[in-house]
Amino acid sequence: MYHQFKHGLVDLAQVFDFLIESTSMYFTYKKMENGRVLNLMPRVTLDANAKDQPWVVRFELINDIALRMNIVTPMQLDPDGSLYNRNLGSLNTKDTSYAVGYWHQREGLKGDAKYSRPFSVLFTADSHGFAFAIWEHAVVNSLNRQLSWLVVQKPVEWQNGIAIPTEHNPVIALSGIFNRYESSVEQMLVRERDIPVPAPAQTAISDQYNRYSAMHTVKLKEISESRDYFIQFPNNFSTERFSYDGVFDMIGFANTDLVSANATLPLEVFGERRNYHTMVSTLADNNGVSVMFRIT
Repeated sequence: MYHQFKHGLVDLAQVFDFLIESTSMYFTYKKMENGRVLNLMPRVTLDANAKDQPWVVRFELINDIALRMNIVTPMQLDPDGSLYNRNLGSLNTKDTSYAVGYWHQREGLKGDAKYSRPFSVLFTADSHGFAFAIWEHAVVNSLNRQLSWLVVQKPVEWQNGIAIPTEHNPVIALSGIFNRYESSVEQMLVRERDIPVPAPAQTAISDQYNRYSAMHTVKLKEISESRDYFIQFPNNFSTERFSYDGVFDMIGFANTDLVSANATLPLEVFGERRNYHTMVSTLADNNGVSVMFRIT
């Protein structure tokens, strides 16, 4: 298990430097298009099937104020690292044929105003997946506030937290984008043994035709009748082909009244002691839910 934080960033270009530094045990990388594109390719330390079933996390910097993110397979990339179609494997908001969406955006900043709104990044990884997040600590009630997070992993057993070995080796992504315009979580099948391209992203917070919801973003009850606190983990993943057993363990979510932002929360889950790091709430004024990433 590995994790790394960086606090006090002010430019999105610094995110690439952080990712190159923090992901080296789990990804190889290519930086291209004059430094505007960063492609991360998983090693077997992250995905045991990475050599036979490769996939790529592609970040693109747009005008220094927005970050785009796509998850694709190598056959969907030009040799120069560009996408054959910018909507392939997109987890960006408002991507259409006429508009370019984003995964994280730094808006409402002019001149030196960026120094008044620093942001934090977190990367954490294990032998079956990784999580990455960007969020602001200050001005949590600002209209410009933004939280973006991504989790890509193989589901694990409810009983022991061990990745489930299956015939198709599914790798699944969850991505959340929260700001004054968006409050969305999408799920996407990254790839399987016999599926060489990602499936189109679908909402993860409501049932759809041939899809189940995997989590939700409304405020939760924080305590049960038996006086246990509720920490929930995304589960119930499905595609038009299959429903998948298991649960995500790299990410959890809880009532915002139960945990504070930027705190380490010790939990007894999957039969062992673990620590999760909490981010800011998904909505301003401590509304929505608190999302947390496993760090140990």
